Amino acid sequence: MYLKIICSWCQKFMGTKKCESLIHEGLDITHSICPECKEKVMREMDEDFVQNSNDQNQDTFERRM
Repeated sequence: MYLKIICSWCQKFMGTKKCESLIHEGLDITHSICPECKEKVMREMDEDFVQNSNDQNQDTFERRM
């Protein structure tokens, strides 16, 4: 049996993967993340991390004043 791999973010078809057996019969789709969506998600996480770090630094500075 083959599984269809679909990107969880953009729903793009990413290929197939051979599977020996499945717990649920008839299940033929699995999810992953495509390289484009991974790059976007990682960039957004980096931006959120920088923003949160800046917010925390500002809060610390204001408490010291």
